[in-house]
Amino acid sequence: MASRSVTRSALDTPSSAEGIDHVSERLSRLAAGPFPPVAPKAAAVLVPLFEDTDGVVRVLLTQRSANLSSHKGEVCLPGGKRDPDDADDVQCALREAEEELGLQPSSVQVIAQLPPFISKHKLSVRQLQERAEIHCSFVSASRHYLCMVFDLVVWL
Repeated sequence: MASRSVTRSALDTPSSAEGIDHVSERLSRLAAGPFPPVAPKAAAVLVPLFEDTDGVVRVLLTQRSANLSSHKGEVCLPGGKRDPDDADDVQCALREAEEELGLQPSSVQVIAQLPPFISKHKLSVRQLQERAEIHCSFVSASRHYLCMVFDLVVWL
């Protein structure tokens, strides 16, 4: 069978048939975790997925402030280091997303946990795929942490 390559232009948009319900269902079939950490220090991030008004699934990203002592200006997912008071990775990621973005934990549905990876700063980072009710008005980004909040189309 011959292989076929697909080229997408920046003007292409995915079909809304791949809406948030379909994406959520596919992600929920991943291994459930919890997974053991892969480094002594732990962190957790959310991969906030939402559906725009055209039914296209998007992911929310942030750019960290240049005034921070670490990760200055980096584009990242909401989340951060686990605090001793965090019961688990989900609570850590939700707490951090609320601090950074004002994202209310009650508006988030975690649909999958991916195995952790080691960050360039030697943290064991857990990724939580989540579905969120996101509206422009929800974002009350902390200027202390972030300089930009933006989203990109999810291609599956």
